[in-house]
Amino acid sequence: MTGVVAYYSRTGKTRFVAQQLAKALGCRVLEISDLKKRIGWIACLRVARDARGKKRTEIEPKTIDTTGYNLICLGTPV
Repeated sequence: MTGVVAYYSRTGKTRFVAQQLAKALGCRVLEISDLKKRIGWIACLRVARDARGKKRTEIEPKTIDTTGYNLICLGTPV
C-alpha cells in the first residue's frame, strides 16, 4: 500500500499524531504550512474571522499530486 499522511498543525499535537500514524502505516508524511504567521491566542480569533469572511490564506505546498497513493489521510487542528 502506498499512502500519505498530510497534515496542518498549529500547536504540534496534530503533527505528533500524523507522524505516529504515518509510522504505523508505513506511509509518507507531508506537512502543509500556513505562510501567514499565526501565533498566540489572538490568532484563534483572527482565524475564525478569516474563516467566517471566507478569506483564503497562502499555504505550502500549493498542490499535492495524489495520483500515486492508495491511501490519503488528512490531519487538521480541531
